[in-house]
Amino acid sequence: MRNNLQDILLGSITGDALGAPLDGMGEAHIRSVFKSVDEYIDPMPALKGKPDRWKKPGLYTSTTQLLLSLSVALNDEKICRSDMLENLFTTISESGETLTGHLRHPTSTIIQAFRRMENAEDQSTSHFTTGDILPLLPALLVLKKTGDETFITSVTSFVSFFSHNPWVLASSLIASSLYFSIYSSTGSGELNTVVTDAIESANRAENLSETFSHLIFNSGWNPDTVIDCIRQTHDLLVRIQGSTHIEQAAQYIVQSINANQKTPVTRPTVNHPISVLCWPCAYALHSNSVQEYMFRIAETGGSTGIFVPVAGALYGMYCGSSMIPSHLIENLINRKRILGLVESINTMKVTSAELDAFLQNESSLTRKEEEERGSRFRRTPEKKPRKRTKKENMDELSRHVVESWTKYDKAKWKKQKKKIDTE
Repeated sequence: MRNNLQDILLGSITGDALGAPLDGMGEAHIRSVFKSVDEYIDPMPALKGKPDRWKKPGLYTSTTQLLLSLSVALNDEKICRSDMLENLFTTISESGETLTGHLRHPTSTIIQAFRRMENAEDQSTSHFTTGDILPLLPALLVLKKTGDETFITSVTSFVSFFSHNPWVLASSLIASSLYFSIYSSTGSGELNTVVTDAIESANRAENLSETFSHLIFNSGWNPDTVIDCIRQTHDLLVRIQGSTHIEQAAQYIVQSINANQKTPVTRPTVNHPISVLCWPCAYALHSNSVQEYMFRIAETGGSTGIFVPVAGALYGMYCGSSMIPSHLIENLINRKRILGLVESINTMKVTSAELDAFLQNESSLTRKEEEERGSRFRRTPEKKPRKRTKKENMDELSRHVVESWTKYDKAKWKKQKKKIDTE
């Protein structure tokens, strides 16, 4: 059993640096290009001339930057409040020249939060079912007061700052309950029992949501809807617990997502709060090697930049940071500063000066990554678009022929057709 915050943070950070470069790639594509993932991967060979998707191997993203910043900001707090989050985001925004300050590769939900901060009249939050804030939840572990009422208030306030989708809140309540239970040494202690612990956490989240439904309502949520989402996630975890192999567990996750949205998905590795919570748990249940857990789940592709940090946090929480492959720690960019900041957070002795120094250094790292991206892809020849055949041109032109055309429209079409024929 582990209950060290340092283990959880280091697991999440290495998971972020490991999964970010592979984000958006399919499992088959990853395996065909890289064969296997056993270290920080340079994604360049797999990008097919898309420099905007390149991320420096071993360099963490906004997920880690926000996780550490939030952990420092919440260090002296008893409860998570929206004004504290607003002050932090204002500080981050002012640390750089862009809207999101020094942040590297921020997700759509994070960008929207900054836009809302910039426009005081816009108080809207995301209603999309994205799970990209779930990797930030371990920051809540630094709160001084963790009673049931404080727990519900803090998680609800935290999620409300970013999103107003009931699935996001339901998954966050379950995930946070899981983190707090294991951190308090009440979990079972083995990585392959994470699904069992998650089921118990779902039960606790449901009970607390019913008991303190007025707090959820006062934050602008429909408690009944949130509780229903928690129950559905609980039932999914029970089905995963009874699965005999990872493919079956993946099918259960896909079915659960498709039952609650119009656009169907075909794989579990998507940016959905159900997947971000349940996929790392399911993979831990069916993992053949605990030591290779993070590597193998990174190979499954999809939204690796989101669920691999969650997997890393679970790995650090259950197994301890000493079990994280040493080369992931050694090759982590900005390692000394990160290790020092994580240790300060863990001992609750972190200062605002350390956060300021961290933010200032991050601007430099972001700039260096952008310069390296430009340098590397400057030598990559630009792919010219394939010239379409005459038949393809005719087919494209013919799609616009409609009965309502006037004589002028038809004459114009014939002129275009004649031009194609003479080419």
